[in-house]
Amino acid sequence: MYQIFVEIVIVGFSKFYKLYHNIDIISRILYIPIDKVGLLVYDGANSKERRLFRMEKTESLRRRAPVRWLTVTAVFMAMNIALSSFGMPVPGGHLYLNDIVICTAAILLDPVGAFAVGGLGAFLGDMFFYPAPMFVSLVTHGLQAAVISLCAHSLSKNRFGGAVLGVTLGAVIMVVGYSLGRAFVYSTPKYAILKLPFQILQAVVGAVCGIVICFPCRLTKTWDQWCQTGSV
Repeated sequence: MYQIFVEIVIVGFSKFYKLYHNIDIISRILYIPIDKVGLLVYDGANSKERRLFRMEKTESLRRRAPVRWLTVTAVFMAMNIALSSFGMPVPGGHLYLNDIVICTAAILLDPVGAFAVGGLGAFLGDMFFYPAPMFVSLVTHGLQAAVISLCAHSLSKNRFGGAVLGVTLGAVIMVVGYSLGRAFVYSTPKYAILKLPFQILQAVVGAVCGIVICFPCRLTKTWDQWCQTGSV
């Protein structure tokens, strides 16, 4: 069973990775010029291209060392799956710690890797341990991780400020997504309201711990050095 599970993860993620590298096809379909470093849009007023997103360090890791990038992403994904399998008992329910992994990975990785860790990792964790919310987890945690990554790498010259904005938006996405999913997809609105405090607590713990691990603990500095040189 575990061999089949590993094969599914490897094959599925490899196809997802190949799709990203064929992004120029998507660019032609949507008439949006996209490159591997960031997103370029055409500014009709100034007849110039404007770069909206810049993610050189994480993107360079994927270009220069795709196997290393794939390995790190898979490790984060495995951690997410593991932490999705159990929760810490708290009064009235359980607290799941997988948001810590999602926020940390999203701050470090590019949006593609972040979505894989958050969305696919949570999906697989639920599929094996609690299947009911697995599609809600795929969409909610995937979107949460992608938004955090975009903010951390793109929307602010100050990476710390972008990461704080990202985890804040990600926490809102997680709480709203799971509340709506619990209310209308796999449970009832009454139960969603009952579990709302636990969702907020999980989102806050994940956001705060992710920021602390990446910045005060200087993981981002180690990560950037490793991406550029391959050593720490």
